[in-house]
Amino acid sequence: MKPHTFEVIRNSNHDYLVDLYDIAPSTHSVYGVFEVDITDAFSIIQEFSDEDTMDGMLQGWIVKCFAKAVEDTKKVHAFRKRPHKLLIFDEVDIYIVIEKGKLKSYRVFPYIIRAANYKSVDEIQAEILTATDSNVENSIQKKFRNKSFFSFFYALPISFRRLFFLRYRMNPLYCKKKAGTIGITGKDLFGKIRLNPLTVGMHTIDFALGGTMKKLDEVNGAVGLRDVLRISVLFNQKIVSGTVVNRFISRLTDLMKQKFSLVEAEPFIQKKPMFSRE
Repeated sequence: MKPHTFEVIRNSNHDYLVDLYDIAPSTHSVYGVFEVDITDAFSIIQEFSDEDTMDGMLQGWIVKCFAKAVEDTKKVHAFRKRPHKLLIFDEVDIYIVIEKGKLKSYRVFPYIIRAANYKSVDEIQAEILTATDSNVENSIQKKFRNKSFFSFFYALPISFRRLFFLRYRMNPLYCKKKAGTIGITGKDLFGKIRLNPLTVGMHTIDFALGGTMKKLDEVNGAVGLRDVLRISVLFNQKIVSGTVVNRFISRLTDLMKQKFSLVEAEPFIQKKPMFSRE
């Protein structure tokens, strides 16, 4: 009998997800999926950016729209402070995932855009492009490269590791510092696979972005193909009600359809990479 051949590798980049998935189901979460027409905004981004900067520009604009929608409906990123009290920050810190490296050195890292509601689209774009530069590391990424820390942490009993994640839910200031106030995952915005992504997280509200797709729709009496972005939402119903989330989604949809903050950003959108990629 021919022996089996295999390779065992350490999934160091996603070890923490094992504990996160154990903790997340304990929250009273509700899923939802919706679509947003981004045809007009997408056309501007295609015109004023090239292949190297398009992804960063689109992601930066989406982050800005989310930040503004949260700012207008602040309760969606509230934290439970006491049994009957909520803590609501003025700053919208958005947790995203960035991709660094290529081929065998390709890795995924968390990144937090601080006070995104006070930044412009071009500032967010520049921050994302800088964060994806393989020569730049933030404090969170350095921790992910600390193999000794992960070896020690995941050698602890699972009950001790869960206490670490429970701290996010018990301490709003700590959660904001380490994980932001909302989370947005999913970077393959130009993917052709038609699926509705779902997410998991420790925030009051988290989002997952699907790929953009063409869809027939009627606008101003004319039927044509429109660029549609699929988004899924996960929110904790113990903290925020479905009515508030619906207002947020309505506000976000209006902002994206109106090309919010994109027209004034046109003169600043870079047509060439802001740095040389390796």
